[in-house]
Amino acid sequence: MRGVACTIASARWRNLFNNRSDVIVHVSKQVTISFDDLQKAQHYYNLRNKLIHERATVEITDVDVEIYQATVQRVLKKLFGLRF
Repeated sequence: MRGVACTIASARWRNLFNNRSDVIVHVSKQVTISFDDLQKAQHYYNLRNKLIHERATVEITDVDVEIYQATVQRVLKKLFGLRF
């Protein structure tokens, strides 16, 4: 029976990770991530989509990269205790 339970759990995880918004909601219930960091993550995710899916020309500055790096580091530290 254990194998069936694992399969069901795996299917739930797969479904969760198929939708980025659902992952953010789920993680936000477990860990407090600042609204500012969530907004920045969404902003840079939208830029990524423009570059990848729309093949748009988006100007990304050095400051954008620095802000994104700092945001990712804060979130990873919060989630996993990583130090940079």
